[in-house]
Amino acid sequence: MNMDPNHLNSSEGEAAKQRADELARQAQRGSWLSGVFTTIIIAAVVIGILFWIAYARTS
Repeated sequence: MNMDPNHLNSSEGEAAKQRADELARQAQRGSWLSGVFTTIIIAAVVIGILFWIAYARTS
């Protein structure tokens, strides 16, 4: 049941599946709060880059 369009060899496919499963378990343990923090951090970085670009254009 290989749903991967790239058809990785079995060892790479297994490693990727294990990583995905571990990430899913971490996401469940971390609850919604870590997702909120991650969203805030990403938004802050994006806003910071936009302000930096705007500032660089004015000078």
